[in-house]
Amino acid sequence: MNNFNVKYSDHYKLYILQHHRFTFEAELTAAGIDYYTDLDHQPSMVRIRYFLPSDKRQLIDEIGITNDIRATIETVAAVDDVSIKMLRISLMVAIVVTFACILVVIFSK
Repeated sequence: MNNFNVKYSDHYKLYILQHHRFTFEAELTAAGIDYYTDLDHQPSMVRIRYFLPSDKRQLIDEIGITNDIRATIETVAAVDDVSIKMLRISLMVAIVVTFACILVVIFSK
């Protein structure tokens, strides 16, 4: 349950990818774990910041592992699927453009 008091108790911050939001919140609610997130004030559009009670960290870790939810803490940045896909697409475009330029130089002589 989204509870503002979690932010002012002993907590840690966890960042969850946007597409895992509903699963993560449903699992927290089912486990009876209070959390706080303010969707209007997020530092990232891709990840949602959650304030979670420190004493429930082990249980929250198990929820993440069981449901294959990708999460990071504030100090560790992780590369998500979107970044990997964009990197691959950019690399392919660069290879195609380079190959096209080489062909143009070869056939223009």
